[in-house]
Amino acid sequence: AVSLLAELPPDKAKAAPPRPIAPIQAIARAIGSCAAETSEATLVAWLASGGEVAEAASLGLGDLATTRQKLREETVVALLQRAAGSAAEPPLPAALFPLGRLDHPPPSTVDRLREVATAGLAAPGPMRLFAVRALGRAGEEAAPALGRVVGTPGDFSAAERGEGARALGRLGKAGQRALADAILKILPPTDPVSLTGLVSEDFGATLEALQTMTEAGKAEKALREVAARAAPPSPPAAVARRLSWLRCTAAKLVVGKNYKDVLLTGCEVPAASAPPAAPDSAA
Repeated sequence: AVSLLAELPPDKAKAAPPRPIAPIQAIARAIGSCAAETSEATLVAWLASGGEVAEAASLGLGDLATTRQKLREETVVALLQRAAGSAAEPPLPAALFPLGRLDHPPPSTVDRLREVATAGLAAPGPMRLFAVRALGRAGEEAAPALGRVVGTPGDFSAAERGEGARALGRLGKAGQRALADAILKILPPTDPVSLTGLVSEDFGATLEALQTMTEAGKAEKALREVAARAAPPSPPAAVARRLSWLRCTAAKLVVGKNYKDVLLTGCEVPAASAPPAAPDSAA
């Protein structure tokens, strides 16, 4: 199947059906989802196998962690060992998936979790999202690394940046400070050409960061400027909608509970009027 896809033109290859789930992965996830007494021990034993079996076991343990909201301390240690890799085994990014599903990992593992997850940010790929999410469970000291994720669109995908913002929302004051630092780097510029960039997935990550903020902090001046920024005349509906989200979210952070402030009452941006309908030729 892979060789056939390689021979297809790019547009056809993109439309090809996704790769089916491997049987071992389906079995591992079923074991984790059922959350039986023996599920955790079984999956930890599989974790030691390496390769696709270890990856499947990691995903199964993630489902188990989601259901139970806890894993044994020795299980967390084993996952961190697999995620970090060794001289004999490469790092297994999927091993961080279960740790991002725990609200409160064992305290004795938090420092190591932060170390391993931060190292995981250096390896681009679809599973780097697990490292970002795991950092949100690694204590306030993880805030600078997550702030770097949110604040560098060139290095991290929109999905990773959005997840980074949500993770920072879990980290109290340290998370809020990191969000304020990051938002200063990613607020859209004022020139009209840049407005077209609002209609992109990157804007979604920026908006997620703004919505996760509970205080303006050091970004207050920049946010006030965004909230007061003059809207372009008659913008397209998609641009007007995103400008409204941007201005109104910034205004809420700046004015606090003063709901009558003009920044908030005037934050909506009207879209260009729809063109009149063409005459009906049949009339």
